Amino acid sequence: MDGIWLIAFLTQWLLVLFLVLIVAGILRQLKVMQERWDLAAPPITTYDLGERIADFELSDAAGEHMLGTRLLQLSDGGVILFISSTCSACAIVATQISDIVSRPHLAPSKMFIVIVVEAVDRLRWLFDEHPGLRNQNVVLLTDENGDVARQFGVRSVPTGLAVDKGGQVISQSFNPHVGNWLYKSYGVHPPTEPISQTAISLRVPGIYSRQG
Repeated sequence: MDGIWLIAFLTQWLLVLFLVLIVAGILRQLKVMQERWDLAAPPITTYDLGERIADFELSDAAGEHMLGTRLLQLSDGGVILFISSTCSACAIVATQISDIVSRPHLAPSKMFIVIVVEAVDRLRWLFDEHPGLRNQNVVLLTDENGDVARQFGVRSVPTGLAVDKGGQVISQSFNPHVGNWLYKSYGVHPPTEPISQTAISLRVPGIYSRQG
């Protein structure tokens, strides 16, 4: 009987190992499929991966004019985000930015260029609502007429592009709060608890042509 129990015991663990290998194989294949899907997916802006963005000039809350590529060159690249103060998904993005730049012992080298498709007074409102945006690595700009949004082909907010210091697109994400895209782009770990469970995107009439 001891021999039978030993065989049963070994068989049980072999089956467990076999199932683990099957699950690992399935997860690996799903990851490969996701990567292929990401590569095959159409760009959400006018820029493809690896393409260099055109320069743009916008003003901050103080009225100072800033060049986008100059900001990127002063840092090690960064993330360009198009948001509005009136969509809940954008509020989550702003909260995530505040969380990232406030991490203790973190020396961020990438710039957050946050472009708000509204009047300049909404920049001040966002600073009041999200004090964490008042950080040296966050530049809040206004695109009141939507000219830069149209230049980038942005259809809805929030939309984000990760670019290197030369302005080449590394990745881009519609609704950047989904899947912790911002954290991955910035190279930090997301919080253990999600900031919010629900959010909606916003299509701005006259600028965007797709409902988020």
